[in-house]
Amino acid sequence: MRRGGKTVGCLIAVLGVLMGTAGGSEGPQQICYARTYDPAHLAQHPRQQVTEISLAVAARPSQNQDAALRFPFVLSAKIRGRQEVLSLGGECGFADADGMEVNMPAAATLLQPDAVIKCGLDNESGRITLQRRNKGAAALLKLEELQHLVLRGACGDGSCTCDLMSGPDDQTFLMSRTADAVCAQRAIGIK
Repeated sequence: MRRGGKTVGCLIAVLGVLMGTAGGSEGPQQICYARTYDPAHLAQHPRQQVTEISLAVAARPSQNQDAALRFPFVLSAKIRGRQEVLSLGGECGFADADGMEVNMPAAATLLQPDAVIKCGLDNESGRITLQRRNKGAAALLKLEELQHLVLRGACGDGSCTCDLMSGPDDQTFLMSRTADAVCAQRAIGIK
């Protein structure tokens, strides 16, 4: 139970970093994509577990001398049949449209419509990929096939987890670019 509390606390701290400002004039320091699935969509996809999903990715100064910036992320979701918001986090990198890794990306890379964001998860359960569409107005979030995500959150007096398997209805999520506050608001539910 203590371990779960530390995890939730760490996720809240990461969210605070994500939604803060890093300074500099390179442009936006974070992006947010989100989607809430309506009842009609969920009725057509009865095996889909995710009812709401959001992803915030930020550009922050790095303590590592090999990189000027780091790109932490928080993925938050609501799961069918549960009220709490569950989250996980990690670090991201970038690839160009051909899949080649972008070395030493700038904060403005967050907005490049053809850059692919690839994120590794803190619990080492795999990776997620964000492929932007429509000049960055939308994005397709992909979970690696057979990936096992452990989402964590607060449930009453303790912490809870949910194992999200990358099944046919929980493998790709089409999301829209939205205000940073949407990602912050959803993750606040993990107090």
